[in-house]
Formats: sequence, C-alpha cells, structure tokens
Amino acid sequence: MSVEVPDGGRLPARTHYRRFGREERLLHGFLMFSFVGLAFTGLPLLFSHEAWAGTVARFFGGFEGAGVVHRVCAVVMISVFTVHLSRIVSRLFLQKDLTILWGPTSMVPQPRDFFEMVAHIRWFVGAGPHPRFDHFTYWEKFDYWAVFWGMGII
Repeated sequence: MSVEVPDGGRLPARTHYRRFGREERLLHGFLMFSFVGLAFTGLPLLFSHEAWAGTVARFFGGFEGAGVVHRVCAVVMISVFTVHLSRIVSRLFLQKDLTILWGPTSMVPQPRDFFEMVAHIRWFVGAGPHPRFDHFTYWEKFDYWAVFWGMGII
C-alpha cells in the first residue's frame, strides 16, 4: 500500500514491527490487570476508615469481597513475575542466549542508552537532531526495571 504525495510520487506505507511475542503480550496484559485490581482493592482496604473507601469497596461486594479480589490479583501478579523469571533463566542457562544481557534487543541498560538519553534531551531543547534508538529505548528499559525491582520488593 502507498500514499499519494503532492508531487504525484508515492511514499511507501509505514512498516510495523511486532516487538513482543504472543506470550509477552499475554503476560503484560495479566500484569496490567492485576496491578489495576490490586490498586482498586488495596486502597479502600488500606484506608477503610475513610468515607470514600466504603463506596469503592461496594463495587467488589464490600470489604470482604475487595479482600478476595485483592488476593486473587496478588496471585496473578506473583505468577506473572514467576513465569517471567523462569523464562529469563531458561533463555540464559538452558538456551545459552546471552543476547538478553547485551545487544540491541536487550532490556539491560547499555552505555549507548546514556548517549541516546543525552541526544534525546538535546533534541527536546532544539539543540540537536532526533536520535535513533535501539530496539528498546532508555525510558522503556527504565520502566521495565522499575516494575522488575518493584515486584521483587513487593
């Protein structure tokens, strides 16, 4: 498919790349679902003495129902994290795939990420061109590691 341009030429259609496989997308969906469920049930449980908490808890069948939903979401989140860790261990030690530690498709921060971040800031303030990024950008890696370590802490 092409797109008409004013001078009569044709531009190629945008190319889309699937960055994550089906399993990764499924795990991410469960992670998002469980996180939102934990937030919507945990806050009213934590602040049960506040007037708004009872209103929110009623959506889950009261505080007891909110507690059940909270525990189910916790099991889902811990399961997702466990599956994710087992997939990493499998790739590293069984498949001997070291590209997850170093290279353009790695989520591990690389020296290049620092330079891309500086170039991106320069672009934000109009002091340089828009930088080209690897498969994952520095902010995506930051988000990934924030969730990863957050799960470990939880």
